Amino acid sequence: YNLISFYSLPTRAWEFGVGGILALNQKDQTLIKSRFSNIIYFLGILLILIPAVVFDDMTQFPGFNALYPVFGTGILILLGNDKTLYLNKILQNKFLVKLGLISYSLYLYHNPIFIIFDKLFINDSFFIFVISLITSLLVSSISYIFIEKKFRYGSDKNLKLTFLALALSTISILFFSTIPKEEFNNYENKLA
Repeated sequence: YNLISFYSLPTRAWEFGVGGILALNQKDQTLIKSRFSNIIYFLGILLILIPAVVFDDMTQFPGFNALYPVFGTGILILLGNDKTLYLNKILQNKFLVKLGLISYSLYLYHNPIFIIFDKLFINDSFFIFVISLITSLLVSSISYIFIEKKFRYGSDKNLKLTFLALALSTISILFFSTIPKEEFNNYENKLA
């Protein structure tokens, strides 16, 4: 049930609807202006962070529990352009903005990269986690620069090269993610 509803568009369409309504009504201005804006903004952040920490594999999601992060995100969008908010100044930090720019690529690439590193290395150490994370950030940044920006702002002359790079990356990820861990270990032993 959870997998079907998690990946199914009909069960999550309302989430897109909330984002669409907010996007249509925003004209580079803050949609809500109140003397309580800082408190409301903080509440929005809590509605996102608390489920991220508290929810576990047993939490039914999506469904009613999806209301918290969706409404929290909605609050941040509603108040997002208010430069006077204290927490907004933190979220507009250059590092966080750049992380936001690569977030879609990071969403796409992190899982295959973590799987590949899991198959390459036997031990599940913190070091392997850090290397996987750094690799994910690097690949996501490259993807953002050479793929996402090209499609959004580029011309058609680099489109063939972009498709070729995307196809080769996809084939490589699929190839390496299908090799059993034991094969990598055998290869590593041969090199030693």
